Amino acid sequence: MAHGKSSSSSSELLQIVILTLAMTSGGFCLLYLGLKVFMIPRVAQKVETEARDYEKLAALLSSQELIELRANAKEQAETDQQDSLPVIIDREVAAKNLDVLSRVPGPPRISGNIIEEKHTRKLGAAPMRDVLEFVARVRNSKKSVRVEAFDMQRARTGRGGDEVEDSWTSSIDFVEFKPRS
Repeated sequence: MAHGKSSSSSSELLQIVILTLAMTSGGFCLLYLGLKVFMIPRVAQKVETEARDYEKLAALLSSQELIELRANAKEQAETDQQDSLPVIIDREVAAKNLDVLSRVPGPPRISGNIIEEKHTRKLGAAPMRDVLEFVARVRNSKKSVRVEAFDMQRARTGRGGDEVEDSWTSSIDFVEFKPRS
C-alpha cells in the first residue's frame, strides 16, 4: 500500500507542475497579445511620427540657408565682442536718443591677470523705460561688461523745480573686465 500512495502523490505533483506551467505560459500569452493589440501599435505609430519629425529637422538644420545664417550670427557675435565699451555705450546712446551730460572714463585698475576699465555716463532727463533699456542693452552687448553702480533720480524741470511725470536723470558706472596682455 505504501507503493500506491507514492505513485499517486508523484502523479499529483506532476499534475501540479504541468498545470502551473500551463497557467503561467497562458498568462504570458495573454500579456503578449494585450501588448501586441493595444500598446505596440500606438507606440509604433508614435515612433514613426518622431522619426519623420527628426528627418524633417535634420533636413532643415543641414540646409544651406540655415548654415549661412549660423555663420553670419557667429561672425556678428565675434564682431560685437570686439567693440570697446565706449563704442558700445555711444552706439546704444544714439539708438535710444539719450542726452549724455558727462562722460568720465576711469583709470584702468589691474588686479592679477585682469584689467578693469570703468566708464561713467551721466544721462539727462529721459523716460525710465528708455534708460533701463539702454542699461540692459549695454550690459548684454558683451559678456565682460557689468553695471557697477546705477543711480536714477526724478528730473526736476519747469518752474520751481516741479517734477515731470516720466522724466529721470541717471548716472551709470559700467565696468569691462579684460584679460591682461
